[in-house]
Amino acid sequence: MTKQEAELAVPASPAGESFPEQARRVIGNLQDSLSRIIDSLPGPRILRPSELAHSLKIDSILAWKIFKIVDTKNIFEAAQYIPGRAGLKKFFQAATRTRLPRDLINQAMDISTRFEEMVRLHAGNRKSFDMMIAGYAEKQSDRAGLEHRKGAFLHGSYIWGVQAKAQVHTTVFNVSKTNGFMDAASIRGFIDLRWIRPNVFWRISRLFTVNDAGELRTDFSREPLDPGGIEANGSVLPLLRDFCSHPLPEYRRATDPDGCEYRLAEGTVGNTGVQTCITGEVVHAVEPRFRTAAHRDLVVEARVRTPCESLIFDCLIRRDLAGEVPPRAEMYGRLMSSEFREQIKDYNQLPLHEPVEVLDLGPAAIRTPEVPRYREMLLQVFDRLGWEQEQFRVYRLRVQYPPMPTGIRLTFELPEDPAGETRAQ
Repeated sequence: MTKQEAELAVPASPAGESFPEQARRVIGNLQDSLSRIIDSLPGPRILRPSELAHSLKIDSILAWKIFKIVDTKNIFEAAQYIPGRAGLKKFFQAATRTRLPRDLINQAMDISTRFEEMVRLHAGNRKSFDMMIAGYAEKQSDRAGLEHRKGAFLHGSYIWGVQAKAQVHTTVFNVSKTNGFMDAASIRGFIDLRWIRPNVFWRISRLFTVNDAGELRTDFSREPLDPGGIEANGSVLPLLRDFCSHPLPEYRRATDPDGCEYRLAEGTVGNTGVQTCITGEVVHAVEPRFRTAAHRDLVVEARVRTPCESLIFDCLIRRDLAGEVPPRAEMYGRLMSSEFREQIKDYNQLPLHEPVEVLDLGPAAIRTPEVPRYREMLLQVFDRLGWEQEQFRVYRLRVQYPPMPTGIRLTFELPEDPAGETRAQ
């Protein structure tokens, strides 16, 4: 076997040892061996990466990585700082020049070789290994996840032919005139939607509900929040004209057995064709106000099917419609699910590290830099509906580079019906 063939050979994993178990053992041993080398260096005790760089006369970045491996308490988090083979070789050569005991350095070199073998065994290459290990590094998984989500945004923009600065998904829930139900103002759209290639049509919104039994409903009584709107194919499209780019975006309305949707017509490629398109509707008797057998909770889902830099997902709920418990935020992959009726499965859940913000002062307090004139938009909606903004509590989920296709959910506990028993339906 040649030297190159030996380097590419995949070692056998110890019997019964899983990937995280082996990673914990090997990386922990590497931490120990590097720590002993640093502690054995002549001169004052090394307390900073700059002191390590000075002592060994090595590059400051390499010294910083070695120091972070030793200094990081969580073993899985320490893995991200392990240099490649060339970097470790430079470190060991520098340590050898200080006349440290040879067996101390040889032991560390042997462990670094076992680390490389483990990478080949479980991941094949270092990039894949870093992605795998990030799932076990609690403090770093959100940072690593964001890095990969940003990459997916860029690649998805090319593949699908569009990208947006922000996706807006805002719902305002109020008591309905229909007894036992809620009305909802639905605000949807995109900020600075840009075409990457020509001949691309894009969906802007579709409204539906699915109860706990998987029953689909689209036959709502709905009205545009901006009565002017624009005419297209005999239908009034519910644009919030004051908050769209001008000239107004061109839409198409499409219907099928599952309801209607609005599609944005193809635009000019590049910055000269950037559009902001916001729709707004009020939907009557959209969800039960109290817990029922088929609606245990109020679940609001933002579907992410457009490459965007950020998702602004706001729910404004009248205070007496939901309890004091903040909503549960979850993200589910939609790659394997049907369009509407399939119920969410736990095995489709994806990591979501962003917290839900609770803003207690109504629309006046919820400016957001991603959405120009957002406060003004909400105040206009409240004014047109005659709803009192001070009665509402605001819940916000801001997600950077949300992956697609996904469904991001906020789940609120519905109160019991004070009139008596939980309703049957």
